[in-house]
Amino acid sequence: MKPVSIQQEKNPRNPKTQDSAGANQSIKNTLEDRSSQELVIGFAGPIGCGISLVVSETKQVLEAIGYEVHVIKLSELIQKRIDDNTIQVNRTDAQKSAKVRRILTLQDGGNELRGRSSSYLAELAIREIVVKRGEQSQKNNHEDEIENYVPQRTAYLIDQLKHPDEVAFLRIVYRKLFHLIGVISVSEK
Repeated sequence: MKPVSIQQEKNPRNPKTQDSAGANQSIKNTLEDRSSQELVIGFAGPIGCGISLVVSETKQVLEAIGYEVHVIKLSELIQKRIDDNTIQVNRTDAQKSAKVRRILTLQDGGNELRGRSSSYLAELAIREIVVKRGEQSQKNNHEDEIENYVPQRTAYLIDQLKHPDEVAFLRIVYRKLFHLIGVISVSEK
């Protein structure tokens, strides 16, 4: 499956459209035309590329067309493993700002977890999806086995993937339901 470029994709229904609104309309049209009721979208990009804005805009577009959206932040999953002492990360960069120390700590934590398995963080994201499905199943009074429950118009946005094995693992598990959006940089509106 090829990555989607939000800023450069033209609206196929209006080839002259090249601005952000046109790109959002193109994404909206693509998503509306899907037959699947469930999506798993992973986001990948370097630090400082504006990925949080892309995740936020994707969430808004999906909600506008009737999807229930769950954002799974891998940084929160890493921080949870640090906080519960599943992994040990010792940073002694006192001269660096709190933001830089946080980023470096999360990077070290992610590397520590990937040392256990290169797809470890993808596995954690999948566990989060299973939990969300279970909650949704209960909310919708689904009485069959949880394995048989397929959420209606639900999207899981995974923010953010850093290792090719994470992407490969998600593609194995979710097949055509999984999409990868690579963000290089976000232009200002």
